[in-house]
Amino acid sequence: MKRQILIVTALFFLSLVVPEGVFADAEGDLFSAAVEEIFDTYSSTNMKKDVEGWIALWDEEGIKMVPDLPSIYGRSAIGEFKHKKSQTPDEMEMSIKVEDAQIAGDFGFAHGTYFVSVTPKGRGAVKSKEGKFLTIFKKQADGSWKIYRDSVSPNPAPK
Repeated sequence: MKRQILIVTALFFLSLVVPEGVFADAEGDLFSAAVEEIFDTYSSTNMKKDVEGWIALWDEEGIKMVPDLPSIYGRSAIGEFKHKKSQTPDEMEMSIKVEDAQIAGDFGFAHGTYFVSVTPKGRGAVKSKEGKFLTIFKKQADGSWKIYRDSVSPNPAPK
């Protein structure tokens, strides 16, 4: 746990002190493209309730952090959590906007915003929420990127 906190803290401070443009190279461009593709798949698999496709985006040692629940450790436990959440007949629309993606060696991170709209099947009103996220990615042995840590935070409901 201390290691994960150290990694997140180091990446955060690195993003503050490294001059803009240092990561604007081919590897950074490839990482940014990979992040966009991962989040496109993240959204589409969520909307289709494709748990297998969604969990394939995760590193074996991934940690999912959602509001009002303890952290979920490991791809297997994250998959079980997602499977339970996908058992509803409700329809979901989801969009993710990446605001920034940075790379630092075998780790990278992205933050941005999301929008989710859930339409209950045959009952109730549409529920929508917006929020922000911070996701850390880990480079895999084959050169691909997987979600290593994912934290989401919904914005307060409009008053």
